[in-house]
Amino acid sequence: MTYSYYFDDKTVGNMALQPSDWKILHSALQLLNDELMHWNQKVGDVGAQKMPYEQEVQDIDRIMRSIRNKIKCSSQSQYDDLTEKGVSLGSQSLLKAALTLLLCRQSQNFEDKKNAGWPSAALDSLSEEIKPIKELLREEQLSYEPHEVLWQLISREQSMECQSQLEPA
Repeated sequence: MTYSYYFDDKTVGNMALQPSDWKILHSALQLLNDELMHWNQKVGDVGAQKMPYEQEVQDIDRIMRSIRNKIKCSSQSQYDDLTEKGVSLGSQSLLKAALTLLLCRQSQNFEDKKNAGWPSAALDSLSEEIKPIKELLREEQLSYEPHEVLWQLISREQSMECQSQLEPA
């Protein structure tokens, strides 16, 4: 089946999250954006005129700008929720894809370090970095399916394996 990008602009509600959660979302979107731009660059390097993820990158850039502005313009404390009103299904699904990708990449990094024999205190520190991502993925506000673009970068099986880490032990 051929991948075809679609952004669903149907409004699904508001999102109220702490500034630290918005920062995680921004980092996750940056990772997704970087990986898609990498493939755009690879295709361009071999002479293709059409970039395969041009529209995705534009939409992700727009969402990242909105998050940056939300954090920057906020006069609230770091513990008060910041609300984004009128969030689209397309934005929700891209956020879920970005967070899932971030979780998978960081989990793989953790496993690589563990297999390389890193000491337990160092591994504990890495593990602490993964916890907020898992907590955010459990948020009811992010209960939508990840955007299909995720499966351009990782397999559905990898995605499911990463998301299985969200189940309570």
